[in-house]
Amino acid sequence: MPQPADAPHLAAPEWLVTNGLGGYALGTATLAATRGYDGWLVAALAPPVGRTLLVAKLEPVITLPSGQEVNLSTNLYPGAVDPQGYLLIESFRPDPAPTWVFRVQGARVTLKLAMVPGRNETRVRLSSQGLPMAVPLRLVPFVNARDHHGRTAPEGLTTQIEALTDGVAVNVLEPAVRIVIRGARLRFSPGSFWIQRMRYPLEELRGYPALDAHLVPGQLLTTLSDEDPVDVEIAAGEATAGPGDPCAIALEREAEEERSWPQAIAALARRDPGLLALLRAAPAFRVRRGTGHSIIAGYPWFADWGRDTLISLTGLVLVPGHLEEAGEILTTFAGRLKNGLIPNAFMDGGEVNYHAADAPLWFVEAVARYRAYGGQEDLWPAVEQILTAYLDGTDFGIGIGPDGLVHAGSSGLALTWMDAITAGGPVTPREGAPVEVNALMYAALENAARLSPAAQAQAWEKRAQAFRAALRAHFLPGPVDRITPDGQADTTLRPNALFLAALSSTALAPEEIGALLSRLEPLRTPRGIRTLGRDEPGYRGRYEGSAAERDAAYHQGTAWPFLLGPWCTALRRSRDERGGSPAVRGLLGDFLAGALPEGMPGQLCEVYDGDAPQRPGGCPAQAWSVGEVLRALAEDGWGVGAGG
Repeated sequence: MPQPADAPHLAAPEWLVTNGLGGYALGTATLAATRGYDGWLVAALAPPVGRTLLVAKLEPVITLPSGQEVNLSTNLYPGAVDPQGYLLIESFRPDPAPTWVFRVQGARVTLKLAMVPGRNETRVRLSSQGLPMAVPLRLVPFVNARDHHGRTAPEGLTTQIEALTDGVAVNVLEPAVRIVIRGARLRFSPGSFWIQRMRYPLEELRGYPALDAHLVPGQLLTTLSDEDPVDVEIAAGEATAGPGDPCAIALEREAEEERSWPQAIAALARRDPGLLALLRAAPAFRVRRGTGHSIIAGYPWFADWGRDTLISLTGLVLVPGHLEEAGEILTTFAGRLKNGLIPNAFMDGGEVNYHAADAPLWFVEAVARYRAYGGQEDLWPAVEQILTAYLDGTDFGIGIGPDGLVHAGSSGLALTWMDAITAGGPVTPREGAPVEVNALMYAALENAARLSPAAQAQAWEKRAQAFRAALRAHFLPGPVDRITPDGQADTTLRPNALFLAALSSTALAPEEIGALLSRLEPLRTPRGIRTLGRDEPGYRGRYEGSAAERDAAYHQGTAWPFLLGPWCTALRRSRDERGGSPAVRGLLGDFLAGALPEGMPGQLCEVYDGDAPQRPGGCPAQAWSVGEVLRALAEDGWGVGAGG
């Protein structure tokens, strides 16, 4: 269990920097690793997956003129915190690059780091102000080469350590990777040993193994003075030549991103600090996949998931003006169609699963939004393949039932976004006709009439109108969460009926949307929308404990920020507002004022407790939380973009 000494580190803000490949650096403001994912270089060796912890940290140790050694780092061990450099931290700021200022007697020492875009490489700079003379500095690298989900046992790496003229290279045999740490004024001093029983208290809280080991291949020696900062490059493979100020790297990346923003978005970002923060959070999730692009679902542990990518695409890619990239993302997923289904998830090990009844329909929705924003890529063949598969029937029992609705169900699988599974099976059984899948099918059929060749448009519109009648007959007045396999209406209070009102096409009139929101109002919280009503059997107001305990709460009362996106779209439509909604701006402004500073400042987490006080949980940086809130703020709040 967590120890009292953990408190300042568990309460400390987290920081994240990414490289556009799926790689990242992650940690806390105290520089203590609290997660097994924390590290200064987690490289994506098979972008955007194959995430591998290569360098957990560099420990900076300064020798003062008095001979006293000062270690600026902080490590947690069972029953001990050693060293305790966090006590010297005078300030920390995460932007534009994570930056720490340490008070070392009468001097200040500054540490900064950033990742190089498009490379598995981290740049580090140490500088000083107020040192009376150049002082010895040694950097102690904690090296690893494990899957970012895993742990390393002592002596658990087979390596070959190679001294360089300006640093060190650690050649790991399994996995085969070369780790280079170098700098213009560094000298390598050999002498390897293992750091053992390094402890991650957040993993203890999450019910996962919490002890790790890292290899120290030797030490890097140099001097630090006010005139000469120390620049270090940490890379998988060979580092690029030349020093780089991490803040300058981060600012250039930020400036490049801002140059892509449409004029209207850029103007609003200068007025709305929440919108600006979300626009700056978005690039972390956009990554390369092969010759195309994809979206990482969340940091640190998710890869690119089909459903998450397609829901996030409007906010993360279209709103900031990356139209070509959006086309590449859609083309990437279209190229992996199988029996009319879109990949549900690309996993770190390389496998792909298709266990999703909604992801293919989210693809159609994303294509429609892409075209509404001006995209030109012809994705109709993929759309047609998906809709034909749903109409004819495909894997996992997906197809049209006798009631005219889309049904889905397969033993032991959870095919909707409420997909948690424990040893007892799906936590939230939703086989039958889930409401959001059918809302998506109606929108997809309406979009098919717009996206198809002109000669086919009338036939698709006829199908859409027939489906609209079935949808209204079974899900209104609602809220109905699903039609069960035996034809019964499941009226459990859940938020999924929101999607009847929030997609590119809705079968509901404004007054019907208003009535629906009134019935769903008990699910709304200051931090998101609950997944189950508090008075329903099985409600859980706390998202905590072991993996099984968290899975049991995941969709059983836990509040999700991403659902604020469809809520806000429905709210605007219920008022039949054009050109932006003050009510939406107010709702999201209040949410962002509280949520953006929490956990990982500048990002939005995956979930919150359903009950107050609503603690953040899940991934500290979640794509669809950022994407959907950003989309709703731009389109529904300010009336900018295709949905406004």
